[in-house]
Amino acid sequence: MRRTAALVSLALVGWAFSVEARPARQKKPALRGAGLTKSAKAPTSVAALEPAQVLYRTQELAFINRGASDGLKKGQALVLSRLGRKTGTCTVDTVNEHSASCQGPTAKVGDRFTLERKAVALPTVQPALPNEGELERRWQTATATPQVLIDFDGEEESALTTRRPYARVWAQHTTFAATASASGPFQVQQLDAALLELPVWNGLSVSADVAVWVYERRPVEFRSPLKGSPQLFVRELSVRWQPAQAPLVARVGRVRLYAVPGLQAVDGAQVGWRDREGRFEAGGYAGLLPDASTLLPTLSSWAVGAYGFGTFTNGEGTRGVWFQPRGRAGWTVRPVVGSRFEVSAALGLWWASHLSVLTQLDLSALGNGAAESGVGFDNAVADIALHATSDLSFGISGRYRGSTTVEALPEGAVIPLTRSVHTSAWSSVVLSSLTSLRFFGGLAKEFAPNLLQAYVGSELAFRTLLGGRLWAALGYQEEPGWLWGRTAYGQLQWRPGHAVNVTARGAWFQRALAGGWENEVGATAGLDVHPWRWLQLRASGFFRLPIGGSASSEARSPALMGTVGMGAEL
Repeated sequence: MRRTAALVSLALVGWAFSVEARPARQKKPALRGAGLTKSAKAPTSVAALEPAQVLYRTQELAFINRGASDGLKKGQALVLSRLGRKTGTCTVDTVNEHSASCQGPTAKVGDRFTLERKAVALPTVQPALPNEGELERRWQTATATPQVLIDFDGEEESALTTRRPYARVWAQHTTFAATASASGPFQVQQLDAALLELPVWNGLSVSADVAVWVYERRPVEFRSPLKGSPQLFVRELSVRWQPAQAPLVARVGRVRLYAVPGLQAVDGAQVGWRDREGRFEAGGYAGLLPDASTLLPTLSSWAVGAYGFGTFTNGEGTRGVWFQPRGRAGWTVRPVVGSRFEVSAALGLWWASHLSVLTQLDLSALGNGAAESGVGFDNAVADIALHATSDLSFGISGRYRGSTTVEALPEGAVIPLTRSVHTSAWSSVVLSSLTSLRFFGGLAKEFAPNLLQAYVGSELAFRTLLGGRLWAALGYQEEPGWLWGRTAYGQLQWRPGHAVNVTARGAWFQRALAGGWENEVGATAGLDVHPWRWLQLRASGFFRLPIGGSASSEARSPALMGTVGMGAEL
């Protein structure tokens, strides 16, 4: 019996040792729990958790939150959309791991695009490393093999090469009529055409941007400095030289000034030095200033000075910060303000899609048009938008106009300008997947006649009706001030397909006049058809009808305005 028990004990001990020595069975990776199934497509970066969109842009490039890890390639054309409507394309220029830049003249911050992400590769078992003997043998083979150097005979790619050409043409007809007016309808045809950065030879390119207005009919007492018909406007007509292997940029002709805050165009030249990546540029400009109303060349105004700008980045994706300062300093001579020294500084700051800050300050000194204190604040601008969360955002804007002497009044102004301040603010909160609420308000102060006007209101928006194809909103605003009034409105936006966009808006207006309250109703409708990426058709109409309290029969009559247009963009 004792012998049997001993044999059983020895057998149990041997079985235990055999189990201990047996290699453990490897478990298969839990692909389903880790979200790594064969058909799964997961984001490859923190930025991929955001919508694919333009985070910020410089004068020439737009920067997006997708990169090589998302399948993006250089030269790829991205179709951009804004509020559900296609706005153009952006061609990928440089590609990083999780970000990229692209060239598209119509790209703006917040524009979105669709990009099919690459499927995440399944984890694979790496082979075991070679032993020391195999590594030594490979090292001896590599060091014993002679390396033959081959001269590079190609052309190195550079950010200083000519940009992609861009062409645009737009034809439009507008009619406005008040039924009781003896002057008859007001009719104007408009043709806009632009061809930008067309390469010619060896770094030379030409650009042209012109418009022609034909006044088919207008009242005799037409109050506008544009008395001629047809009226030609030349916004740009220049030759650009940017050699591929030199950090030089030169523009000559009717030049639309690049990165020069406070000035738009000169009939002269702009010459600058730019680094290889296009992040920094500094140089000078000189030339005649076109007439502010007609854009005709004139000898009575000119400007000369220096400018500079830079783009600084830190991080990428949701943690990326972009900082872009611009500035100019120079001497200008204008018929109204005389000659003076002017300084303008502008600043752009973007924190991914969360924060954007745009500011500009224009100063003048030392000349005939300078202030008595020596330095005059001509203009100041600030725009700040903050997206605190995906459901909560804020914004504030401010404008200060300190200079009252300008060559041309703004559109609609009938009296000389005065010192003024204009401010506005808004906030938006998403209440649910269907609704959002927006609050807004503003204040305008004219100092010389001491006029104050304000407005405050709210808007309730229904964002995703009919499967996301219909957007609707109801709003109301109160307008206290020297001209008291109020407005209520409702509007719709319908997209039956990707190529068609229909908008409609109805409103009621009330104003307090000396003789009592004046009421008015109005309606606006618009149709935008984009059958192909390069072709766009647009039509809009406006109807206004006073419903009591007006002083004259002409003021009580209905007013109609209609616009039709067609354009192409390449």
